[in-house]
Amino acid sequence: MTCRAERISEISEWAWKVYRIHAGIIICNEKGILHVPVLFHGCERFPHAGSRRRQAGGAVKIGVFGGTFNPVHLGHLINAQYLLGEYSLDRIVFVPAREPVHKPLEGGATAEDRFRMLELAVRGNGAFEVSRIELDRETPSYTVITLGEIGRRYGNDGIHLIIGADSYRQLDTWKDYRSILAEARVIVMRRPGEVIDKDLYPDREAFLFAANPLIDISSRGIRAAVRTGAPVRYLVPDGVLEYIKEKGLYAN
Repeated sequence: MTCRAERISEISEWAWKVYRIHAGIIICNEKGILHVPVLFHGCERFPHAGSRRRQAGGAVKIGVFGGTFNPVHLGHLINAQYLLGEYSLDRIVFVPAREPVHKPLEGGATAEDRFRMLELAVRGNGAFEVSRIELDRETPSYTVITLGEIGRRYGNDGIHLIIGADSYRQLDTWKDYRSILAEARVIVMRRPGEVIDKDLYPDREAFLFAANPLIDISSRGIRAAVRTGAPVRYLVPDGVLEYIKEKGLYAN
């Protein structure tokens, strides 16, 4: 199989190259090709949502992807695109939290900064949308309220809440979590280093466990890199990188 290499700047101590191939991506370092599962365990091919569109008259299938997105990075986007295809979703709505309940905000980026970075990140992808639904709400960002509002907009039948394995473990601490399970199917994404207990909750049929790529990029790591002057190119979309530089985000 032939492929064209594009040079990428150094990430930590390695000089990585990305080789784009038909339906997937192979990651290599300067010593040669590394097997795809090093970063993309079990996900050598990405399904395409367009190949499995919903039947006429069926429910609109919406993925609701909440978080602080502080900042949004390529791991968020790659996994969202993967889930779009794996579960034949019609749209993924990114919902940045105004006032997150379960973790503090760090780095000095405002809610509007995080919203704008998401807009820049999803620009050009017609299946991705960014919602202000929590930013314009004065109360804390409770998921159960957000799902109810999104359900009224799109219809309740096709709502899928997207969470990571860490949030899955803590779901029973969320406000009215049983109402969340009544409002939506919950898609649980794998994360590097996390082991998922699929029998953690008695309502197992409410959960879908994704075989998404394992991409070891974190918003915290990006903030730390910016603060120390380390490169973050190819960890965030170019538009987001330019916005971080222009606004001086995460520098202190």
